[in-house]
Amino acid sequence: MATGSDVAVRNMMLQAIKDWNPGSVGTTIKIGAYTTDSDVSVITTANATYGTPSSSTMNITSNVVLNIGAGGSVAHLRIQKGDYPSNHTIYKKDITAEVFTFAGTITITSASITIADA
Repeated sequence: MATGSDVAVRNMMLQAIKDWNPGSVGTTIKIGAYTTDSDVSVITTANATYGTPSSSTMNITSNVVLNIGAGGSVAHLRIQKGDYPSNHTIYKKDITAEVFTFAGTITITSASITIADA
């Protein structure tokens, strides 16, 4: 079972992820939609604002909307620093491919980052 100091350390680590500025990309966390798990297959990114870490978790404070153009195909999502992550990826996930016949959106309503107790 985690002690209060363990939780405090994990909260500090999450805050460090928020404050991390890899190179010149800034501290903004983005969520990106990709055609594949390739850095060059980015379709769009949008800023994600994360709340203050609490209980070893932080989550977005409001929905993130990814605008997808007509003909876009999304099969991969990332939480990242900067528009083109190449080594700045915090989390990535393959999803069932979706082809947008018409322009549309993907709305992210929750994207928590948790540091679990070992």
